[in-house]
Amino acid sequence: QALGGSLGWMAPELCQKTAIPPRASADVFSFGCLMYFVIMKQGPFCTRTRTEIITAHRAKRRLPLVWSIDGLSLIGKALAEQCMDPLPLVRPTMREIMRVLDTWPQKLGVSNLTAPSLLTPHGTTLNGEGCEDSLLNWKAGMQILCSGTADMLSTRTRRSREFTSPTEPKHFLPGTGLRTLMTQLSPGLSLEEEGEEEDAAPGGDVEMLVYPRGFETPFQSMSRSLANMACHWNFKLPKTSCCTFHAAMDLVPDIYKEIYTWCCMDVIGNMEQCRSCGNMNVVDLKECQLCLRSFEAANREAKKK
Repeated sequence: QALGGSLGWMAPELCQKTAIPPRASADVFSFGCLMYFVIMKQGPFCTRTRTEIITAHRAKRRLPLVWSIDGLSLIGKALAEQCMDPLPLVRPTMREIMRVLDTWPQKLGVSNLTAPSLLTPHGTTLNGEGCEDSLLNWKAGMQILCSGTADMLSTRTRRSREFTSPTEPKHFLPGTGLRTLMTQLSPGLSLEEEGEEEDAAPGGDVEMLVYPRGFETPFQSMSRSLANMACHWNFKLPKTSCCTFHAAMDLVPDIYKEIYTWCCMDVIGNMEQCRSCGNMNVVDLKECQLCLRSFEAANREAKKK
């Protein structure tokens, strides 16, 4: 069930001209709006007009939010804004959110409301003075957040898909239900303006694309795909890491060295390319795994151009 049906609580992908069926990630966006409401005591877009909200959502552009400077806002801001990311694939899952929320009462020192020492998700200690009102409000807010999360866990499931090669073990691709708790990667970037196939330079050797009928995948799409996969791993977190995302990125070079020694393979499966972001997708999917754009709608727009 969606947490909110009004425009001020609706996920951006549900406001597109091409209708997209609601998924669990849409509830995550609404849940982020609820977190903002609990912390700030007002809706995230209450000062915005309908036109401003719709325009920003259709452009996949983040609307700036106003936060206070108390300890509760400093701790809740990162998770709430990740939930409200314009790109569904970047949002965390409800299970990931629940794991984070379960640690907050201890970090906030809710049992002792006399100016506790606050610990941010990155391990930074903040001065708790002046946060008593926020902490009192937090006890009531946590009941709302946790009960809402439990409802989502009971009604939503996640799925994943995989492809195999004749010579190598199975390699898993993230499904549309898998979301990540990751650092924001160019949230205002519109990949629909990129990806036009360039004419080959006359003379000299012409480099062949892996999928000749398509266009070269933009660097931003490749970066986001790699980061998304890395954030699905469960690994030992070094004490010196600034965050989970960059700790995962530190593993990539060693993994690359191992993968590079594998046998050569030219074909990894029957693939189809998204005309919106340039990502390659398994053909039995009806939408892009990176931008969640419908293949059918993207192909129609490409033919019109």
